[in-house]
Amino acid sequence: MDNFVLLKTYFSPIDAHNAMNFLDSHGIFSQIIGSTAATTYNAFNPGKGGVRLFVHKDELENAKSLLNQG
Repeated sequence: MDNFVLLKTYFSPIDAHNAMNFLDSHGIFSQIIGSTAATTYNAFNPGKGGVRLFVHKDELENAKSLLNQG
């Protein structure tokens, strides 16, 4: 994950996965961290960092632009 940067933090794993799928459909690979904890405990815990969506640093601006359009 050295070359990956945080794109966005979500309150819901569903929203994070929807964004990840949207980016994937545009050829941008992304990774989610925190989804399992949020799903397992059925709650968003900001103290644990939430559900975080990461993209490669070279794709950050493109990914931001796509999510703002979508």
